[in-house]
Amino acid sequence: MADLASILKQRFFRDVVADLLERNRSDREQFGRALVEATFRDQVLPCLGELAGITLEDLLDVWGRVSDRDPSDATAACQEFTNALVAESSHCWLSEPIAVGPPASWVYFGRAEFDDEFWRSDDARFAALFLGQMPAGGKREWVAEKVNGVNERLYVAVRGKCSRRFFDEFCPLISSAVSTLLRVVRDLWEEKVVEFLTDPRDLPEATIKEAWDEVDATLDFTGPRAWADRVGGDGSVTEEPTRRLAYDSREFVEDALSGLFAEVSAKKDSMARRVKNAVRLIAESDNQRQNPIGLALSVTAIEALLCQKNDNVTQMFKENMAFLLEPDPAHRLAAEEWGKGIYDLRSGVLHGSNLDCSAKDIKQAKLAAGMVLRAVLERRAAIRRVGGDDEKPKDFLDELRSGKYRPGQLTHVSEFPLKRFWRSESPKRSE
Repeated sequence: MADLASILKQRFFRDVVADLLERNRSDREQFGRALVEATFRDQVLPCLGELAGITLEDLLDVWGRVSDRDPSDATAACQEFTNALVAESSHCWLSEPIAVGPPASWVYFGRAEFDDEFWRSDDARFAALFLGQMPAGGKREWVAEKVNGVNERLYVAVRGKCSRRFFDEFCPLISSAVSTLLRVVRDLWEEKVVEFLTDPRDLPEATIKEAWDEVDATLDFTGPRAWADRVGGDGSVTEEPTRRLAYDSREFVEDALSGLFAEVSAKKDSMARRVKNAVRLIAESDNQRQNPIGLALSVTAIEALLCQKNDNVTQMFKENMAFLLEPDPAHRLAAEEWGKGIYDLRSGVLHGSNLDCSAKDIKQAKLAAGMVLRAVLERRAAIRRVGGDDEKPKDFLDELRSGKYRPGQLTHVSEFPLKRFWRSESPKRSE
């Protein structure tokens, strides 16, 4: 969909404004409101459609600002007309709190103002900004300036230049999506905790601390410029960067939102379209009150990212997901069987043959969908950082297929802590 400003720059709109100015000057007594209304209603509004959210009253209000201009100054009048209409189509919205914590004072973490520089979107019509709150006691009590996706209060602000109706429909979707993405982050953290506590290895204390720091970093939404105070033996205080993940949770949530905003072709297959669809499906899964429907939507999100038509979808689903989530070829077959299990449950739901899905089934399906989405976005972000172009779906799927018997993770993708679902249980580490 074209941007409002670019549509209003078309010669057609300049000619409409110039003609109205000329007729207004030459015969002001005969040139009444009815003619202006008819021109805007019959010529201008059909061209704008719902793009701008502009009403006839908006057009007449803007006309009142330029109607006294000299017809020879039609270009300036048209520019003023355009600017006023663009302003009419700008909306801003702040979500309800997405993660609830203690009473707090406002803070933009790492972003001082609503400047264009700080807004992110793949679609120029939309942009989003995270807002956080810090403890009411003040910033100095906020160790390492962390924003924690579980214990702190998070909001999302959305700015849009579009129709009011579309904006009003879109904002609840973005709020739902952010809640889901934060749930994916919390799931990842919880699974990392389980993996940490069930690791049977006898590791040195320093290694254990480093491993826990990485688990803890999963919940940090502060962004790349996070610093913590380090107190030395002599009492001196220095700042050093906090531990960062290769692909942190803030990047993940922002990239997923950016993907949700993306303007993509409905006919052309692309990773951008697959990501957009997957984010919506995962969010809708969380909105379902019935476990079977939620499971079906989660599994469909995985299929949207890892499969293609005209192939054995079940085979592709289980093999691609196994390679993405299981780095050890010795356990890939078990991972494939686990993946096939949740895919078969989805098929049973959609075909109406089996609606018996437990809370455990839906939990595992949601975990898998969230981790697959994060893996796809992590790989895309890494490729973009080195100046590469986004992969085509065929290239991505070929890479997954070629790695079926290869040890290790897919390039640019971190290891995920879901292996306990298909590997044998391990002794627990003492807490």
